[in-house]
Amino acid sequence: MKKAFYLLILILLIGLSFKHPASAQVSPTKTTSRNQLELLDQSKEATQGATISSLLLTKNLTVFNGRVSAAVLRLEKIAGRISSRLAKMKQDGINTAKFNSSYSKINSQLTQLKSDWQKAEELSSKITNTNIDKEYQPFRKQVLVVLGGLEDILVAEKELVAALIKINQ
Repeated sequence: MKKAFYLLILILLIGLSFKHPASAQVSPTKTTSRNQLELLDQSKEATQGATISSLLLTKNLTVFNGRVSAAVLRLEKIAGRISSRLAKMKQDGINTAKFNSSYSKINSQLTQLKSDWQKAEELSSKITNTNIDKEYQPFRKQVLVVLGGLEDILVAEKELVAALIKINQ
């Protein structure tokens, strides 16, 4: 899972570095000079490159935001299943006190993860083509915090589920 997130970040960075050639060429006429044509081509390339880069940036950030949001929802869904399982075990007369502390720790980690992800989304909304050098590093640091939190919660949930399975056998 961690590799997939890092791969997505890498794709995001690679997508920002692509430059697309101008699609339309201006044919010289008697009134245009060679210098004017070069300036025109350069300005078109810069404008189209900026627009395409901006579109790629927006698309990549949207895809990345969707994937992380889906991962957070998935972890919440697993936590909900753990909660219902703990309630059923308690109803069956099994002592679940030691598991409740692990479950409450997972819930607090999920709450922290949501606030960290909200900060990352706010930082991603500030990133544009013109300020990417300045705004990307804080976003990247926040994303790494979120990815670390995702991994920690996933490990904690796996351990708790394994312990619950062991008790039920």
